Amino acid sequence: MKHEKLLKTILKKTTYSGSLKPKQRHISASSFNLEPMQLYLRYQHGDISKEDNFNESTLGSIFQLGIDSILSENNQFKYAIRREITLGNNWSVSGEIDASDEDNKYIYDFKLLNQRGYDNSIKKQSYISNMSIYKYLFQDYNEFFLFAINKQGKSIKSPIYSIIDVTDKLWSWHDTEQKLLDITNNIEYWIKDPDSIPECNIWEYGKDKHKRPAKCSMYCSWNQVCPTFQSRDKASNYHVLKNLL
Repeated sequence: MKHEKLLKTILKKTTYSGSLKPKQRHISASSFNLEPMQLYLRYQHGDISKEDNFNESTLGSIFQLGIDSILSENNQFKYAIRREITLGNNWSVSGEIDASDEDNKYIYDFKLLNQRGYDNSIKKQSYISNMSIYKYLFQDYNEFFLFAINKQGKSIKSPIYSIIDVTDKLWSWHDTEQKLLDITNNIEYWIKDPDSIPECNIWEYGKDKHKRPAKCSMYCSWNQVCPTFQSRDKASNYHVLKNLL
């Protein structure tokens, strides 16, 4: 491939590989909204890198690296600050914020979105839960903002960005801790009884070109170790081969 080295270099730099090793009792702000099976597989296999192709995450990472570089030139701002604490059930929880304003004690979470995502950004529960966990971990900060970037914004009728104050929409410290305890206690139960794991909403993003659930094939880092997806993938391959004969 003519540009293979360039593409691999970009993918390597922009792929979030994670650092969780198998069998670690840990949950992060970014993993909080995973499906139950994904949480179980994350515990069993740790973080698994997916750097095989460009996707929305690649574009988001390129954007974030640019933000990091810009903010590094001003001491008022910090970026990629990570904190971790241990819950009462011995599970740890961590979160890494995109950026902070140290003078005003603000935290910013950047999102690079298409028009539909931009229009619905304030309604997306996963953003609120992520930032609620940041609030839980970063109690010395006062206000929390969603910095939404509209990739398709071109005019006043379609804004390019919004900085949305979500402070009053975030969960209380007590509620956040209880939700973290609930989900980690659930994972403990699933570890002991994998048959009790609820099914994923695998058709949420429709089908890929092989008629497999796109949520699994394109967006799940654990599809190669997921028994549900592997059984569907084998069935799909069988039907493809059968149609070629």
